[in-house]
Amino acid sequence: MNDHDSVSAPADSVNKQQFKGAESFFDLLLKQSAKINYVTIRTYCNGAWHQLSGRDFCAHLGRATEYWTNLIPISQRQYGQSIILIGRNTYNSFVAMMGAVLAGFDVMCAPSQMSKSDLKWCLNYFKGVAIASDIDELTYQLDGFSVPVLNISTAAWMPQDKHSEPELLTLYREYKTIHTPLTTTSDLYDENN
Repeated sequence: MNDHDSVSAPADSVNKQQFKGAESFFDLLLKQSAKINYVTIRTYCNGAWHQLSGRDFCAHLGRATEYWTNLIPISQRQYGQSIILIGRNTYNSFVAMMGAVLAGFDVMCAPSQMSKSDLKWCLNYFKGVAIASDIDELTYQLDGFSVPVLNISTAAWMPQDKHSEPELLTLYREYKTIHTPLTTTSDLYDENN
């Protein structure tokens, strides 16, 4: 065993632990991020329909992840903190939810008809640090909470967003590149056939 092997072994076990249980999810994101010219999502935003590629989707996830990370920096977090998301299952709420997960938060998806007393209970039980909603008229009714209430209904997820993908996805791509064996010419021939 040479020095290079002994140095990479602990780092390798840390990487395996970091992505343990999430490999399938990150593999799916890697496949989506490679789909540059294929329409994978169609969404209605600001009075127009937009067709988004997998690369657009990953850029939107990167922007959402950065937003949640900037809202509550890692140095100020405690274990188990969550974002309470009240939505209509729109693209905005989906991207906000995935961004929060990739930023290291738990996400509690609440129904839109939840009462204020139930919402206060959820905030205490799930260690809520913010409430986000894509229901414009609802955000103005949510007052009296000790956490910020964010209106994500006006988020504009445009095609060709130039934001970088989530850092965890980039780390996973590097991890997979290191641990994926190189394909042989016969493998490439079989794939083409």
